Amino acid sequence: MSRRFPLLALCAATLLAAGGEARAAEDGGTRSVFATGAGVRPLALGGAYAALADDAAGWMWNPAGLALVRRAEFQISSGSFQALEARESFGGVVLPSWRWGAAQISYRQFSVNDIEGRDARNFETGEIGDRESELALGYARRMGEAWSFGVVTKARHQDLAGRTANAVGADMGVLASPAAWGIGGDWMRDLTIGFAVQNALAPSLRLDVDEVSDPSVMRLGVALKRPAFGAGSIIAALDYENGGGTGGFHAGLELSPYPSMQLRTGLSDGAFTVGTGVQFREFSFDYAFENAELEASHRLGLSFKFGSSVEESRRRGIAARERELEEQLAAAFEKRQAERLTALAQEATEALERGEHDVALDRIATLRALDPADTAARVLEARAYGARAGRLEKRKEFMAAMVDYRRALEAMPADTAAASGIERCEFETQRTSKRAVAIRSQFTAAVRAFAAGDLIAARSGFTEVLRLDPMDLEARDLLARTNAAIDARVEALADEAERHAAAGMIGDAEASLQKARVLAPRSPRVERAAAAIAGAREAAARKAAAPAPVAKSRPALSPAEQRQADDLYARGIAAFEKGRRDQGLRYLELVYDLDPTHPGVKAGLKREYLALGLEAFTNGQLPEAVSAWEKALKIDPTDERTAAYLLRARQHLARSRQIGSGQ
Repeated sequence: MSRRFPLLALCAATLLAAGGEARAAEDGGTRSVFATGAGVRPLALGGAYAALADDAAGWMWNPAGLALVRRAEFQISSGSFQALEARESFGGVVLPSWRWGAAQISYRQFSVNDIEGRDARNFETGEIGDRESELALGYARRMGEAWSFGVVTKARHQDLAGRTANAVGADMGVLASPAAWGIGGDWMRDLTIGFAVQNALAPSLRLDVDEVSDPSVMRLGVALKRPAFGAGSIIAALDYENGGGTGGFHAGLELSPYPSMQLRTGLSDGAFTVGTGVQFREFSFDYAFENAELEASHRLGLSFKFGSSVEESRRRGIAARERELEEQLAAAFEKRQAERLTALAQEATEALERGEHDVALDRIATLRALDPADTAARVLEARAYGARAGRLEKRKEFMAAMVDYRRALEAMPADTAAASGIERCEFETQRTSKRAVAIRSQFTAAVRAFAAGDLIAARSGFTEVLRLDPMDLEARDLLARTNAAIDARVEALADEAERHAAAGMIGDAEASLQKARVLAPRSPRVERAAAAIAGAREAAARKAAAPAPVAKSRPALSPAEQRQADDLYARGIAAFEKGRRDQGLRYLELVYDLDPTHPGVKAGLKREYLALGLEAFTNGQLPEAVSAWEKALKIDPTDERTAAYLLRARQHLARSRQIGSGQ
């Protein structure tokens, strides 16, 4: 406990010991019977409640305190004054909402019976009674971490000896937390300051000729709560009240040796007060005693809390909104994907009709990567390869035509036109070639291997043809194309091996490296990948040999941090709903950094990364697609769809490199 807290507690204790020396000036009877407020806890604290006010009766001391109520509460209390034959009753309920703020409704009544009535000539007219009641409606809301504002409207009614009067009034208040302004250290964290104006709109009652207004009263308070007694706490509060012909200090001290029990004492206008509170499950029983000058009074109160807390309601509300938004965005994602696939197919068809076979094949490759099971895409691919092969065949480029015919047949094994094209190209190649019969079969087998993607066999075949006939220019050209395709595939496999090694997937990295070694055993690129794998293996071995670090659990978020995460998440959802995706994504990333377990944040980030990758992929931005899908897979490593998209993107990237190299 800091040094400042005992000082504040000592001040409160000094005021309590001062007794009548702190007595306020008399108000001359100008104040309402309701001016002293109600609620057993605040009265037991000597009325020092302007900086606390966090229950169903707190609005009478500071309407802004309603914003501090974390769970719906119903409260009743009663007090009697035997010398006056008077009775006071109070009942109220407060309903807090994380979305809209807190609202309350309450009813108070003060009644006096057996008053001796006399007429203008001072003759007795019998016993009469006075009954005053007040119905109040209030609202309060937090404004960020530092401020809370509240307002209460009051309707009063008085019935005295057959005469009645009605009046309307209003109170307002504000609560502040200096810690949210960055003021002070740890001891300021639980310090609150309250300011309230009772009767900011003063109610005026007129029973006969003259109106009597209840004067405005200002109240300034400070309260500090600190942990103590293990799981308990200490609260010290101090208020200054001024207005309506009265003024003075109110002080209170609450000790909680156990979370379910409180001991209270206070000083109110020179009157000593004590009280206690006991909680059992959802119920709280409270008692207050005030040693007033005219008569000692006793008050009893019962509170019942019900429903979920504000934090629980907030989480459920956010989760429900997230599920709804998730369904909407998932449907929009599927629709957008279907529309993009349809557009790709349309672009490929139009390119085919214009004779732009390379453009058509590029669109088809993207279409096939996104949906490998699309039969229509396979048919379109066969058409595109067949059309390009037909053009090459007309230009008498029989070898290149035969490669495309074989790819068309691979896409659609039942394509008889492609099979016939292969036979024609093989016949024309053999008919026009000057190759000896001994090497024709070798050349044809190498071409078939090249078309099928078996680059090792193709390289071996073309190399053998050139050994037999060093002047075969066509075999030399095809060997150069094969070597370029091998270099591109080695580069892709080496990249894949290094990514696996960086992720700690040593087995997968070695498998990719082995495929690259088969293609190019002495390639410098392969050696660099091997070095990267060796470094990753050594790092893994050192990590395994090192003592296991003590797992540090992520510290629980403070209430302020939790509200910050909720606010950022709400801002992100709102940004998505308004079409500001980049802003929404940034908000979700901030939430994930602050609280990775926040409801909805993982699903939201994965969804957006998946959508960004899809758009990048369909626009031909393969590295961007890979990056987005890697982020999505990092959020949820078990998502099979994301893993499949990422695999296809990497394969398509490797394929694009091979195409760019001439294969």
